[in-house]
Amino acid sequence: MASPSDDVRFTTEGWTKWQIGLAVGAPIALGLAGLWYYRRSKNRPKHSDLGIKEQSGETSTVDVAGSGDKSEIEKATDAKNKGNKYFKGGRFDLAIECYTEAIKIGPQDKKKEIATFYQNRAAAYEQLKNYKMVVEDCTQALELDSRYVKALSRRARVCEQLGELAQSLEDVTALCILEGFQNPQTLLMADRVLKDLGKKKAHEAFLKRKPVLPSKHFIRTYFASFRSDPVWNMAMELHSETKNEVNGDIAEDEKNQNQSPFSEALVGLKEEKYGEIISLCSEELDLVDSLHKPEALLLRGTFYFLTTQLDLALTDFTSILKMDNVDKKIRTNTLVKKGSILLQQDKSTEGLDDFAAAVRIEPDNADIYHHRGHYNIQLERLDDAIKDFDNSIAKCPSFAISHVQKSYAEHKKAAQLQSHLQLDGAIKMYEDTVMKFPDFADARALYAQALCDWA
Repeated sequence: MASPSDDVRFTTEGWTKWQIGLAVGAPIALGLAGLWYYRRSKNRPKHSDLGIKEQSGETSTVDVAGSGDKSEIEKATDAKNKGNKYFKGGRFDLAIECYTEAIKIGPQDKKKEIATFYQNRAAAYEQLKNYKMVVEDCTQALELDSRYVKALSRRARVCEQLGELAQSLEDVTALCILEGFQNPQTLLMADRVLKDLGKKKAHEAFLKRKPVLPSKHFIRTYFASFRSDPVWNMAMELHSETKNEVNGDIAEDEKNQNQSPFSEALVGLKEEKYGEIISLCSEELDLVDSLHKPEALLLRGTFYFLTTQLDLALTDFTSILKMDNVDKKIRTNTLVKKGSILLQQDKSTEGLDDFAAAVRIEPDNADIYHHRGHYNIQLERLDDAIKDFDNSIAKCPSFAISHVQKSYAEHKKAAQLQSHLQLDGAIKMYEDTVMKFPDFADARALYAQALCDWA
């Protein structure tokens, strides 16, 4: 249990608000702090000077509280000390009463002392899980002493628990500056809160956005992350058949009669005319005698996913999995895509269950391991990611993107461990990948990034 007693506080009267540190950068802010301290120490009277003044009969400039003020602060301190005893004994309600008394009787000009009383009361409220009062008391303490580290730390921690991430990030950033970026726990908290706030803001923006197709490059890259996507492969085969029909002089009206909405969607997929794919698949699904319902659901669900209409995508993928006699490649691809969405939604158990089901259906399908490996990178589970990419490469040695992602996972692991030996291995892996796939731009881009990071 943390003690609420008096603690060391950073006194930086020479600074303006901590936000200036953010505006100009932490190193400059810390440099200003050093300059302030140097000037302050130069101007501070030495003990020997005080002694000379006293011997010469001069009046000391040290602020000595009058007897009335001293009596009040002594009473307030006694109340605080009594509260501390109750706190250590786990009697938090009584501790709060004592700290409240100290706040009431403490002289208003003793700002740092009263700030301590508020902070101690906040500590007691925290033990009782009264987080609203913790935030209020920490705020009062910081209004009296804006550099009060313990109050900043407590408010940052409680605001994180309450989901008030913007305030938490503001406080923990101030802490990092005041501590000179030397406290590992504060730095870890700042990283965690920043990531959580980013996720929250992204989710809010996602809920407000209108469905929009991503760029053609993004869509191409997405389909390239599958080696066994049955719908993409059908589009490629249909394109070949169309060429053969043209060469064989088949009548145009006969081709139009045989062309279903789904086949038009496949042509759109091949020719990168993506705008009508969802509506064409819906037309196909409205046909009573359609022979391509699973494929149309898979393609439509994929484009719902690409336009971030995740609930609609999950509905289509779930409909496929409820069907009987669905081709195993369609079922596997569906499970991988559905599992990926669930993992994005932090439904880890359900998502990983889908990947496990896909492995049971097609254990030699490289796509399963590649996409699970990508998820493991995002979760910083780098050893698991590397194993998945090894599996993917073993199943399909020509799968360029798996080679690249494995190199990236090795690179991240080396960075975390600060291991030059592992870094050399990751760099060598990038080099081999670039040599093996010279036309794959992502390999060169990540290789260049790795060289810059460790130059």
